[in-house]
Amino acid sequence: MTGEASPWSAPELLANPSVRVRFWQSASGTMSHLVRNADGDELLFVHKGEGQLYCDFGHLSFTAGDYIMIPRGTMWRVESTTPLAVLNSLCGTFHCCAAAASMRSRPPVPTSRMFW
Repeated sequence: MTGEASPWSAPELLANPSVRVRFWQSASGTMSHLVRNADGDELLFVHKGEGQLYCDFGHLSFTAGDYIMIPRGTMWRVESTTPLAVLNSLCGTFHCCAAAASMRSRPPVPTSRMFW
């Protein structure tokens, strides 16, 4: 199995302004450093492998079939003795410069058309 030790190196499969999905495969199964995502919450679904997650909240054992929710801003890393295959979903709000600029250039919506 080929792959990267960092989930950030995994190819992006799907993306929109709210969610980014990557499929992370790691032959080594161990991350050499901590990572933190300030843009959104991470949701990991472990397809293959087992190991240990170390984060700001402590230590968690995981195995294939487990979901792991990592809140925004949490420092974490994974250690595993087996190869890992993980679906990594980042949930947040992402705006590219063009989208943000087009949103700023729109006139405000009249209050009579807003839904509460």
